[in-house]
Amino acid sequence: MYNRNRKTAFSLIEISIVILISSILMTGAVSISVNAVKNAKIKTTKARINDIYAALGQYLIVNKKLPCPAEIKLSKTDNANYGLASSGDGSCNNGGNTSSYSNNTGNIKAYGMVPVQTLGIPLDMAEDAFGNKFAYIVDKNMTRAAGSGNSFEGTEGNMTVVEKSAATEVNSISNAAFFIISYGANQNGAIAADSNLQMTASSDADEISNSLVVTNEGSNPPLANFGAKIIYSSGNSETFDDIVFYKTRPQLAMDFNIMDYLTCPTQTFTNVYGANSMAWPVGYYNQIIVASTTCPSGYTNGPVRPTRRCGVNGTWGEIINPCQQ
Repeated sequence: MYNRNRKTAFSLIEISIVILISSILMTGAVSISVNAVKNAKIKTTKARINDIYAALGQYLIVNKKLPCPAEIKLSKTDNANYGLASSGDGSCNNGGNTSSYSNNTGNIKAYGMVPVQTLGIPLDMAEDAFGNKFAYIVDKNMTRAAGSGNSFEGTEGNMTVVEKSAATEVNSISNAAFFIISYGANQNGAIAADSNLQMTASSDADEISNSLVVTNEGSNPPLANFGAKIIYSSGNSETFDDIVFYKTRPQLAMDFNIMDYLTCPTQTFTNVYGANSMAWPVGYYNQIIVASTTCPSGYTNGPVRPTRRCGVNGTWGEIINPCQQ
């Protein structure tokens, strides 16, 4: 007969099973929560980059050049120059250690933080959602409005970005004008908003490629190694989590409707009208430019000098009014 007064209890094995299941559920919940926070920060970081890009575009429209970086080793809380772009068109060096870093290789790149003060956006926009300053790397020629063709108007960017899938390069371009980099959740190589110290360097080769490695802090400008190739995407290790944004000069021109800022350079075309060479001076997008060279002997029925159209992205197009025999 069943005894109503009989009392039962869980065995130790049953209790252990319950505890184990509870632990697994709690661990899973914590993991989901951590990933949700991380993903939210990544989303916020990317949104800030897009806002910075819009501000860079407005600066470009007004000034016909990109700004130099601001010095990255300044504290947001106690330095009035925080986010103020280095001066010096084409050099990004306003003297001493207040200038942005120059690259040891070719001296064509400048490294610093986003010049939020110069762009007229809040200081907090200089940092990602992980509390670290965005790195801003720019081709120095892109910071010059005019001059000898080595300017935003007259030359392509000269920086390389590599897209990776696992350890394999799947795409590479060599004409990036600038980069904005967040060093991600692991913060390897990053510099916090209120610090002048760089965090622990990464052991991952791709993250090292994207990071600042100072070689001479005291030179003018200070020198460093960075970005021989900037890595855009990588699945070759669990360490790499950099968020990289870049644009080429043609992409900037299209995004901000400033195609007329891009010049076709002075250029000589060979084997025009027989074995003759014809030269054209600098022209702007969609302009029809008269040649510097007169039509060769025997071409007397047309114009004295032919004309040519300056096409998209600084590329010369077809001859509009040719020499005629």
